[in-house]
Order: sequence, then structure tokens, then C-alpha cells
Amino acid sequence: MKQFTLLSLISLFIITGCNRINPDTIMQETLPMQSDYKLMTLAYYTDAPDNDAIWLRFYETPRIIPFKKNAEGYEAMKALLDVNSKNNIPLRVTLNTDFQMTAVQAASDVEKKEFEKRYQPEGSPRTDLQPVLPDVEDLHIIFDYMRDQGCATGLSELDYCIPFQYVVDGCYARAHKMRQVLADKYGFDCQKVFSYEDPSAFLAVNTGECCVYWWYHVAPLVTVWNVQKQRIEKYVMDPSMFDTWVTIEQWTGAQEDPTCSDAAEFGYSEITPSAIYSPGGGTDPSYYYTNWTLSYYADLETCD
Repeated sequence: MKQFTLLSLISLFIITGCNRINPDTIMQETLPMQSDYKLMTLAYYTDAPDNDAIWLRFYETPRIIPFKKNAEGYEAMKALLDVNSKNNIPLRVTLNTDFQMTAVQAASDVEKKEFEKRYQPEGSPRTDLQPVLPDVEDLHIIFDYMRDQGCATGLSELDYCIPFQYVVDGCYARAHKMRQVLADKYGFDCQKVFSYEDPSAFLAVNTGECCVYWWYHVAPLVTVWNVQKQRIEKYVMDPSMFDTWVTIEQWTGAQEDPTCSDAAEFGYSEITPSAIYSPGGGTDPSYYYTNWTLSYYADLETCD
């Protein structure tokens, strides 16, 4: 078994991205630096392999967040995590630049009420969208266009480029933006496919320059009519991982890469309506949080 140290592999330095949206206008959405916090909802946690920390899984990020057991006030903060996780209540979570949790506090009533808006139904679905692409060739065209909208290409014509180069986080926003493009530019709807770790392990993807580790990942799932084979097929569009569209099996298979860790293990996948933004049923019908995230990650690199 290869030795796996999560902290050394997910450490990064947060730098300022695009300023199309001023992060100060929504403090709770500011990516946390030393004294800032972000509203987050805990899904679950597990013990780290060396038992010196617990690994937290929050719905708002695919990253696995370590919380050291020797942190001051650990027992009280862990108790708060336990209570709020059972009731699906958001918390004020403070992370350091190594993406370790350093503090957690109860959210205010105002923050909780505002947070509830992220889980409101999107409303009536659009009736002008087609559910099935007429040919695989159309999928080629759409995928190539999506890939060109990446922030690193210099070719994007969107209001907010899509940071495919920042693989480690933001999959929820990338997927939602592609969903918007597919609808507004091409007139087609899609689904989302979420992949989840085995609860005893984690997902691991080799970007070619470094490995990234998640507890979940998400991308658009497009339905297409294969004219040659005369059948309906479904494919994942994920330019952050592949140079072309792939099957669900290819997509999930690449998320348990043994070159990153022998302990990586895919658990299961879930297909949802395209309106679902994040695990737990989060939505973003206005694309506000989508665009904020894309803007913040636009200039970041995965393997810095």
C-alpha cells in the first residue's frame, strides 16, 4: 500500500482571481483565508489513516478537509459538527491556506435563512429545450466549443470563462455553466452525473502534473442519438479531465487512479436533473454562485 498524506498533496496558495464580482459583497462566499469563514454544511467525516485528524466532507466543495485532533477546542468543535450534520445546518467554517479547518462556529439566524435559498426548487423547467442531441457529430461540435471556453485557452467568448485548468475544485460551477451554454446556445437540456468516493476511501485523479483528491465530482451528462448504431447513448462532458466526451464508466474509472494512491476507490454515481448544482440538492437558478466561483478560480492553477 502506498503511503498517502492528504495534507501534502492538497496544499495550495490562494491568489486573487478575476474581479467581475466583488467577493466582499457576499462575505460568506469569500474563499476563506486566515480569519475569514465560509458557510458550509457537513455531509460526513472519517478518521485520517494515521488517526491524527478527521477528514471532513462538506457539500460546498469536493475537497476533503482535514481537521487536526490536537487543535485547540477540538472536542467542542467536533460536537458542534456532529449536531449540525445530523440536522443539515450550515456552519461558519474557517480554513487556512493549506485547506485545513482551524475553527467552526454556529451560523447566525440571518445566515441560515439566506443559506436556505440555495436549496429552493428552480421553478418550472424550460419547455423550449430538446432532451436528445440528434447525432454524435453534434456532441463533437458542442464538446469542442465547451473546451474552447476554458480560461486557459484565451478563446472564451462567455461572460465568465470556465476554469477547466483548476481541476481541484469548482466542478459544480463548471458543470452548471456548461449546462447554461448547452441550453442557451444550442437549445438542449442535459442531466448531471455525480460520482462519489467509497466512504472508506477517496477519489483520486492524475492531472498529468499532480494528483487531486475529492469526495465527489460532477459534470454534465448529455443524451445523444447514435445514428449509426440506432440507439440512445449518454456521455459525460468534462474538459477538466478529458479531451473528448466519455462514458460514465470511463469517467468514474479515471477517478480511482492507482498512480495517485492505491487507496483511491470509487463508490457510486448518481444521475440528477440538470438543475441540481451540488450534492444535497443545492440549486443556482440565477447562476449567481456559478459565475462568482468561475470568476474566483479563473486565474488559479491546479498544481501550483
